[in-house]
Amino acid sequence: MDLLLTMRARVGMLSYLDYTGTPNVNRRLTDVVNNVGDQWNHGQAVWNAAKPNNRDFIGDFWSKWVQEYYPTVILHVETYVHYAIDQMRQYWEVITEARAPTVLNILASLESQLGTFTINTAGMN
Repeated sequence: MDLLLTMRARVGMLSYLDYTGTPNVNRRLTDVVNNVGDQWNHGQAVWNAAKPNNRDFIGDFWSKWVQEYYPTVILHVETYVHYAIDQMRQYWEVITEARAPTVLNILASLESQLGTFTINTAGMN
């Protein structure tokens, strides 16, 4: 059952990071990401002013990287959860234990959520 809890936690994390209700988690995530970007840009500016012949573009890299990071996280989580669902389903479909239908229903619920996740990165820079 630890695997089931792990899958539910990963799926829940994706929903949580894009939540825009109260509290607005996605807005807070965006603020943190942008604060990190501001620090990278400041460091880049200080470095480049001190070393004009050895310029760095870490702030620019951060902006591009963070835009690609969250879709990669979604892909990784969905791939993992899909694989784990397949493995668990193979086991639980042939078990006669009383909780088997409940486990299979939870797996179906998790599976129905795959492919629906997004994390809004539009305000991240």
